[in-house]
Amino acid sequence: IVSVNSEPNRSEFDVLLETLPHYHAHLMKNPNTLLNRFYGLHQLKCYDASHNLISDLCVVVMNNVFDMATPELIRTKFDLKGSTYGRVTKEKDVARGAPKKDLNFLAEKVQLRLSARNRTLLLAQTENDTAFLAKHNIIDYSMLIGVIDSRDDPQASSKRAGSDKDLQIDPKAGTFIASVDEELHYYIGIIDTLTLFNTRKKGEFVVKRIFEGKGVSCVPPDDYRDRFNQFIAAGIPPESEGKRVRFLSSDTLSYVV
Repeated sequence: IVSVNSEPNRSEFDVLLETLPHYHAHLMKNPNTLLNRFYGLHQLKCYDASHNLISDLCVVVMNNVFDMATPELIRTKFDLKGSTYGRVTKEKDVARGAPKKDLNFLAEKVQLRLSARNRTLLLAQTENDTAFLAKHNIIDYSMLIGVIDSRDDPQASSKRAGSDKDLQIDPKAGTFIASVDEELHYYIGIIDTLTLFNTRKKGEFVVKRIFEGKGVSCVPPDDYRDRFNQFIAAGIPPESEGKRVRFLSSDTLSYVV
């Protein structure tokens, strides 16, 4: 449940209302979509005894990407936008449960090891979903990834989507997929899909490109989509390439050829 009462978040309320018919059509056409599911959009108004409005609260109800997972078993979380400017999470924040970001992902040389079929399915769906977002002028979304060591996952026996099975989609929860060797379980979703590339964002883009250069998060929708897809694809190498990935500790990944 997320409050969208304050500016600029109130604009998210309007974006969801405007795109809702198209969003519903996209879900019907793409049952394996990675986009977060919206369950409700509510506006709560409170009045005093004199019928004066004293509170106007807007609330969005959506799914939890990690609903299929056991939260305390998630060893590592990543929030990826494909942007590199300032996209890093400090270790003290990671220790508090904050997801790591793009620069952490690159610095740790993380790679998601999927079967060739699952890599194709995942990237194709990512392309479809981001095409929808770009068409509706939406930016600033990210891919949220949670990783669990399969040996710790109590539902491991019922979750097999490795080299011989397709990724699993739960319409009420999210996407689950196992590494090609089934040693890791990934929980994946595209979140924060209500930010419009409006006049304010266009101004932010111009200013940041002048003073901060390339790599900033705020770019036009088609550029955002292309950069996002390239970053995600680079993090999921073809099955014949890359390195095998295993967990050594709760927040450290080791790569073994």
